[in-house]
Amino acid sequence: MTMATLATVSDIIQQQTFFSTYLEPLMPYAELCYYICGIFILIVAFLGLRQIKIAKQTFHINSTREGLKLTAEQCKMYADEIIPVWKDIYKDIKDNVFLKSWEFKSDNQKFELVFTGNEDDVKKLVIPDNLSLLLNKIEAFSLFFACRIANEKAAFLCLGLAHVDIIKKVLPIIMPMYQKGYFKNTMFLFSLWSQRIEQEKLLNKKYEIEKMLKKSNKIDLSVIGTEPSCDNI
Repeated sequence: MTMATLATVSDIIQQQTFFSTYLEPLMPYAELCYYICGIFILIVAFLGLRQIKIAKQTFHINSTREGLKLTAEQCKMYADEIIPVWKDIYKDIKDNVFLKSWEFKSDNQKFELVFTGNEDDVKKLVIPDNLSLLLNKIEAFSLFFACRIANEKAAFLCLGLAHVDIIKKVLPIIMPMYQKGYFKNTMFLFSLWSQRIEQEKLLNKKYEIEKMLKKSNKIDLSVIGTEPSCDNI
């Protein structure tokens, strides 16, 4: 064997001796540390996932709270600013022949306006000076709900019927402007809430019908000779 080979063998023997003398006794402790680290990482991961879940819940709660807070502010604005303006406008348009010449129809999916008057009625339209102020305020109000910034379901419980009734009365004036690209948020919210009102009416009718059916007696007339009592003869 050459001197280089002998040196290599000697190094290998020394390494094995060092491993068996110093490192091999530490192997059980190293394996124990490995398993402990695995358990520790698992615990950390579990806590991290739990914190993420808590953060999502907190974010949802805060978003809901802020949405309801904004909804309350918008409902207050509606009562303080829109309703008074509408009362002044309604005094001027309640007897308007043109506005009364339109019939609102809805089938729970879409709505349409049907003109039932004549050409002379069109000339009788007088638009109040503060109508544009009212429509702009309603458009700003509708924006928060059309963009889902505020809670429209909560606002519907408070203002739904009144709001839809107001829009219906001035809808013949809004529609031409809507077709030109104006008041999109107003029409979106009006369509949503008017359909919901129609759905609630249908559900109430369904409830009344089911209530009447439960009270009614079911009467069946069987063919002579097929009555249950004939089997015992």
